[in-house]
Amino acid sequence: MFSFYKKKSLLSIIFFSLFSFIYADPGCMDVNACNYDAQADSDDGSCLYTDGVCETCENGIIVDNDSDNDNLCDNLDICPFDVENDADGDGVCESDEIFGCTNNQSSSFNPIYTEDDGSCAPYIIDTINSLTFSEDDLIEGINLLEYF
Repeated sequence: MFSFYKKKSLLSIIFFSLFSFIYADPGCMDVNACNYDAQADSDDGSCLYTDGVCETCENGIIVDNDSDNDNLCDNLDICPFDVENDADGDGVCESDEIFGCTNNQSSSFNPIYTEDDGSCAPYIIDTINSLTFSEDDLIEGINLLEYF
């Protein structure tokens, strides 16, 4: 039979085990993880890591610094909310382009347009009051039209 001390030791072990189980503090125990928990006494598999590209860790939370997921970090991306960025290099994000006539010599020109869509109306580039082809032929008021 168990002696009194053996029974007391066995009860102490059971009590300590139950106490540890009830008051365990699981969490992320990897110091390289974003959500490292110095108070954790058991690893629960919850560790989070940044992608090493644009993500940063702030107060245990991973922050995505590539809003449009185009592999350009927002601080380097001139169009952080436009996955196409500025595909044509005109300084305007593709999602902000306004299509219309961009030729300032056309009657349908409008300065708000940022991308030419071929809709410019013909415009007069020169007026010739008279042009002589021969002594007998005289052409007056020819307007030369150019389409853009």
